[in-house]
Parts: sequence; C-alpha cells; structure tokens
Amino acid sequence: MPRQRRERFRTMKKIFAFLFAFSAFSIGVSAEIVPEKIYLLANAADEESVALANFYCEKRGVPAENIIAFEMSKKETIERREYSAIRNRLLQNLIDRGLLKKVALSKELDPAGAALVEYQRDIGMEDAALGLKVDCLLVCRGVPLRVANDQALMPETADKDGKSLMQEALAVNCASVDSELALLAVPNLPLGGPSKNPFFKKTPEAEMQKMTVRVCRLDGPSFDAAKRIVTRSIEAERAGGPAGRAYVDKGGPYAEGNKWFDETAKILKDLGYDMTLENTGKLLGQTTRYDAPVFYFGWYARRASGFIEDPDFYFPAGTVAFHLHSFSATTLRDRKEWCASLIDRGAVATFGNVYEPFLSFSLHPHFVMESLAKGETLIEAAFAGTPVLSWQGIIVGDPLYRPFAEDIKEQLYLQQMRAKLHPSPLSQYIFMRTVNYARSRGDSRKAEIVGRELKLFTAGLAGKFFVAAEENEGKTLSVWTGPTLLDMRRENVGLLLETARWLAAHGRKAEAATIYGELLARPSDQIVSKYRKAVLEEAIAFVKENHLTGTRLGEWLEEVKKYKK
Repeated sequence: MPRQRRERFRTMKKIFAFLFAFSAFSIGVSAEIVPEKIYLLANAADEESVALANFYCEKRGVPAENIIAFEMSKKETIERREYSAIRNRLLQNLIDRGLLKKVALSKELDPAGAALVEYQRDIGMEDAALGLKVDCLLVCRGVPLRVANDQALMPETADKDGKSLMQEALAVNCASVDSELALLAVPNLPLGGPSKNPFFKKTPEAEMQKMTVRVCRLDGPSFDAAKRIVTRSIEAERAGGPAGRAYVDKGGPYAEGNKWFDETAKILKDLGYDMTLENTGKLLGQTTRYDAPVFYFGWYARRASGFIEDPDFYFPAGTVAFHLHSFSATTLRDRKEWCASLIDRGAVATFGNVYEPFLSFSLHPHFVMESLAKGETLIEAAFAGTPVLSWQGIIVGDPLYRPFAEDIKEQLYLQQMRAKLHPSPLSQYIFMRTVNYARSRGDSRKAEIVGRELKLFTAGLAGKFFVAAEENEGKTLSVWTGPTLLDMRRENVGLLLETARWLAAHGRKAEAATIYGELLARPSDQIVSKYRKAVLEEAIAFVKENHLTGTRLGEWLEEVKKYKK
C-alpha cells in the first residue's frame, strides 16, 4: 500500500477514535422524527425550489426558519468542486445556527475544495447538539442531484507492481449529492468509493449514527409532481393508510436480488395485502394485473416500461414504488427514467441510483418494508434499507410519511368503517386485505364476516373476483355476474385476463370467452398497442383449443395478421 494511503487510513482511525470518545457531534439520532427537527435545503437561484420548501413547511408544520436557502447551480449534474462549495456553505450554516457546536471550518481546503473540519478537544455530551436538533435534511427540487466523477482527484490505486489495490469500478468519486450530504460533517472522508451506512438494518452501529445525517429529497419531473408527494402522503395518512394491492415483480438477473424481493413479498403478505408475485422475468404490463398498485417492487428494466406505459395509469394515494436498476435516477426530469416516471404517476416514495451502485450497495427493499410495517417513517425505513453512503443512492419522498402509523388491526378497523360510510373504488381492497389478514391469523370467523361486507359494500371487479375465488376454495362457487361496463376500463385489462383464465380453469369456458370478446371489442386504445397482439393471440388460442363458437375468431385472426407483417 502506498505510503500516502497508509497515512490517510491512520489519520482517519485516530479521528474516529477521538470522535467516539468525546461524542463530538451527533447527527440524526432521535427517538422520533418530528417536524421541528427537519431542516430543508433549497436553491435560492430557483424560485420553485424555495416555494417547495415553504410548501412543505406549511403542510407538515415545520418551522419556516428551518429552511436553508442559498444560490447554487440549477443543473442536475455538477462537478466535484461545485459540490464542495455547497457542502461548505451548508456546514457553515449549521454551525452558525448552533446546530453543530464547538466545530469550525478551517480555511484550508482539500484537493476537491472541501473545507477541513476542526473539533475542539473540550467537547462534552451536552454539546452533542446537532443530533438533538436535526432528524433529517430534506433536499428540495432545484438542488443539484449528482456529482460527476473527477478521476484526477482520486488517490493512487496501484502499487509498484501495478497490482490493483481497489476495485476499478469503486475507484470513482461520482455520487449522488444527497448521499454525500449524509456524511457532510465527517472529517477527511475518503473521496473514492462508498462508506458504510450506520443505520443499515444488517449492521446498525449506534456510535457511527452520531456522525450521519439522514437525507431525502422532494423532487420529480415537475414542480407540481414534487408537491403531490406531500399532499398524497397526507391524503393516505388521513384515510387510515394506503389502500390497494401489492405487486412484487421478480425474475431479475441475480439470485441475491430475487431473495430480497421474496422477503419483501412475505412482509406484504403478512400485512394482508392481496398480491401479485411475478416470477417470469417479464415486466408487469397489460397481460398481468396492475390494478390499484399501492406497493410496487420490481426489477430490472433500463427504462420505465410495462404497466407504466398506460397513459391513463395513476397510483393510489400513499404508494411506495421501487424499480431496482443501476441508473434509475440519472435524472429526475425525464419521465422515461424509472424514478421520475413513478413520481409523475403519483407515487409518494421511491428510491434510485444516479450512477452504477452495484447490487450489494443498492437499497434492500425488504428492510425498507420491514421498518415501514413497524410504523417507522419513510426516512427511518429508507436508511434502514440503504447499505452505504457517499455513493449513488437517493430517496425521494416525504420523510414524515408513515403508511402504518396505526397498529395494523386498528388501521384495518378504521379503514373498514370509512369504507362503509364513504365507499370508493379502493374500498374493495380494504375489505380484501382485512379478509387476508384475518385468515392468516386463523380468525376464520372474522374473515367470513368481512367477506360478506365486501359483497355488501363494494361492487368492483377486483372484489367480485376475490369473492368468487374465495367461495371456490370452499366449493360453494356463486353465480359469476360478469364484468360491468365500468369494470372494462384500461387499468383492469390485466385483471380481466386473469379473471378469464381463472374462469376457464374452473370449467366456465363460455364466460371466459365472453370476457375475451368484450375486451377485444372495446375501443382500439383500450389495450396499449404493444400488448394487444399478446391478448389477441391468447384469445385465439383459447377459442381454438376449446372449439368455441359464437366468437369473433375470424376478425381476431385478420387483426393479428397485421402484427406479423
């Protein structure tokens, strides 16, 4: 190891030992995330950035004086020295506000332009003020998103024999601005590669938590989309929690990631959510269900595609959506990118990467869901699922959002009462979830009662299909009433196909054929063009295999020829 690098590690070791011994500062350690302890960073050169910060403070009861605004670049990607200037100014602001006591910035700068941090030696526990006053730093749209790589700033990474001392892929200093800011007060932080996140669920480290600020971002492809993150988070909370279905789309390229998604599915199932678990490697689209996806976890498509291509699609209030891909957040302005697209379609929380993070260093969705299920806030849960900092990840959402603030049983009870008094298209999913939750706990009596309420208080296609499937399990299949005109909307195409398949499997082939026929007879834009060929082929194969008459088989055969030219 080169002498310069050995000395750097020795210095770091001494610094960390000193900080641990005297509790020099404490960022982000608190028993509860509260509005008074959230600080916002806005770009004073961008009016909308400052307006968004004020909007959040108004909606969430955060003191307006907690906004830190100064001019910076309006570009999403900035150079390392531009980031250092932002970091220096923010850190000095925290010091000036008394949030970081007995700490000063040296006039000396490191090669990247970052001011060195100096700590006084007479520090006591009573002066560990930053952690007591700052729970979260919320970065507002308009603040740069990512830091470009500057290889000239990297330390030497090979010995005299030319043998690599650091994996070439990790020998970079490109990163997300947010992930860098999480360690803004750590002195002499190594410039290249990731650093361990002490809040990570696998290896939480209480002492190191004192050195870390939890950071997330209010952002999206438009100012209005960023505002909706806040309003729709509050809307879901006031409704008693997120109502809808869960979708876990497995089949990615690596076994480790698929294990994460399996664990995520288990947690969602334990919460009672009716769920689609996709295993084929294909994206969820119009040939699969995607009605009311209030939780979506999938991977591994480069660009936003699948169900998101439906131009009329919109997530229910309170949706947490995540598509795992190495470059899902290279920009939050382009709706073709996953993070931008998910927020644009109404999700209130998502997670992404601005550059290549590598799988092990990506967000672990099962730890996020595990923490949310315990009633933790989004920022707590997201940091529990983030393995490293000073790296590529971002968290987009309202840090105070708590989808499961209530005890699960209490939440379901309250949601049922609201659904009875004020039925909505989402009511059916609340009753379905309650039935699933009761049955998983062995409470068949409760499941039976709520099942009857589902038929009484809701009339959606999802609820009808759920009841039919439940009754078939008990060998008392009721008369299937078939889909209504309202049920034929585009969001239900996948559900209609699943219903047809289910009916066919249970001997009700004529009714299945009717659904295929009604679906394909709808206006041409009912099915997104890239999926219509698959639906046609499925309907044709079904009719031929079962020798069914009275269908529009001839028309379908003519239409499908167009796709084969």
